[in-house]
Amino acid sequence: VELDHIMVDMQWRNPWSERLFIDPKINRVIADAVHALPDLPSDMFRAVVHDPPAQAMAGELYSESFYSQLARVLAPDGKLVHYIGDPSSSESGRLYKVIAHRLLNAGFSRVQEAPGAFGLTAYASKSNR
Repeated sequence: VELDHIMVDMQWRNPWSERLFIDPKINRVIADAVHALPDLPSDMFRAVVHDPPAQAMAGELYSESFYSQLARVLAPDGKLVHYIGDPSSSESGRLYKVIAHRLLNAGFSRVQEAPGAFGLTAYASKSNR
């Protein structure tokens, strides 16, 4: 799910993103994820990569209610990779604990830092369903 047409154009031009456009298992949706997620079936994905803009630009993509929707659409063995940014930067660094707490409250069973990915990995839990 991508809202920004400029990002889609950048992906199209990036040879590393080719699978996004040719893999039949990938269904691209141009929409606002906040509005698109509630319409998706539960347990639909085994993995989700969440790479939102800065929290100041799109705070709703960092909300517990949005994270609950991400947890809902993940299959029982699913995981979320949430890009946040460099943990050593002042802005991104502060977000790690806040986001980890929100993800756990939203129904993820475990959250851990993914330093090489500049973010967090969260694992789906179906006990809250």
